[in-house]
Amino acid sequence: MNFKARTGTRGGARQAWTRRSAGLACALVGAWTLAGCGYSTQPLTLDSVRTVAVPIFDNTTERRLHEFDLTNAVVREIHSRTPLRVAEPERADAILTGRLTTFRTPVLVEAARERVLDATVTLTLEITLTERTTGKVLLKDAHTLSAEFSGQREESIDSATAEVVEKLARWVVQRMEKAW
Repeated sequence: MNFKARTGTRGGARQAWTRRSAGLACALVGAWTLAGCGYSTQPLTLDSVRTVAVPIFDNTTERRLHEFDLTNAVVREIHSRTPLRVAEPERADAILTGRLTTFRTPVLVEAARERVLDATVTLTLEITLTERTTGKVLLKDAHTLSAEFSGQREESIDSATAEVVEKLARWVVQRMEKAW
């Protein structure tokens, strides 16, 4: 009888140890999976940057007014995807500047009477994020994106441009998050 009682006690301890080990293994696998998916417990912003100024981006292309749409799209993305507040340059912790350097619309397919059937819109944006008080550059990068449009599908250069502007705005915020 003593033997059975001891076996039962050891078996219970063994089961408890196995359950703890299984729980630990599950926790480690879960942490590894989340880390592999790009999740992080780190904050998405620097401690010193809580506000950012976003002045109207520069535009060195021949196509005017797109810098306003791009700046507004970036501000919307900052509001919707980060804890940052957008502020005036003299009150902001950091200043995000941008410059639109390329705006191309090469025609892919043209119909009779020079009617464009298919074309693409390509924009290149350079960005710099600078800490206002120190002048330290936190981020400097450039990116080129394109979108196609088809006259046969009732799309236009304007709809393709709007698509590229939104994609670039998302890219800017992603780059800001990666910098931190």
